[in-house]
Amino acid sequence: MRFQPFLMERMMSEFEQDVAYNLSESGVHPLPLRELLADRPDVMDRLWTTELGYPHVNGTPELRANIAALYDGAKAENVLVTVGAAEANYLSTRTLLSAGDEIVIMLPNYMQIWGIAKNHDLKIKAFHLLEEVGWAPDLAELEAVVTSDTKLIAVCNPNNPTGRVLTRTEMDRIVACAERVGA
Repeated sequence: MRFQPFLMERMMSEFEQDVAYNLSESGVHPLPLRELLADRPDVMDRLWTTELGYPHVNGTPELRANIAALYDGAKAENVLVTVGAAEANYLSTRTLLSAGDEIVIMLPNYMQIWGIAKNHDLKIKAFHLLEEVGWAPDLAELEAVVTSDTKLIAVCNPNNPTGRVLTRTEMDRIVACAERVGA
């Protein structure tokens, strides 16, 4: 099998730092830490005393405890902190799926999970967002493509590139689709 590169990230790696106007960026222009924390000298003092070294690879105990506290019944030992959503997407997809498993992916999207699926020989199906109705998901299409073989339904919410946020009703229907087949 031939490796499928993540073309958008490859293009950004090659060009995004060398352009005057970046029309492909989905974030905000960076600002200096000094500007962000200008009125917080206490935080700056803590930063000056922070030791730089290898941290806990799954997140510091304090951070994991704080995250667990946000969810009823969660425990710090069940929290895994990643360096970003891309790492979390990769770990989740590779942990939950094996070659030949079926994944249903929302399109358009950031395409990272699609690339992981392609490179690890997953069976890819798609359901689409419909531009003509404000990028709402085609839930009838989702219900039609999800089968008893579906192991994972991947959504991007808020959607990248459209910015559309799923409604509670849409999320509930996607979850119902997943529950129907044990995905």
